[in-house]
Amino acid sequence: MKTKEYRMEINVLDTIETTVKISESVYKQKLKSLKRQVAETQADRDRESTFVAHETEMVDEFETYIRKTYRATLGTTDIELIAVICKSGYCFK
Repeated sequence: MKTKEYRMEINVLDTIETTVKISESVYKQKLKSLKRQVAETQADRDRESTFVAHETEMVDEFETYIRKTYRATLGTTDIELIAVICKSGYCFK
């Protein structure tokens, strides 16, 4: 029974969008990397040539599953890491 699903969504300039299913290990690796990138750009705010990245974390709870979304905005690109986790007694078909 599959009870977890992970994907990465990329949106560039609100014109180019793509969604890719990823494994849990890739999800964790990308999450760690994006959080590091955001922290580094925020620590470097004084440099004129460096843009500041932003992050948002959301948790949405539904009847049968929970969706966790991490969004990193890097310049004109949004990268979202999404984990969909079924609640006890539910699974993906």
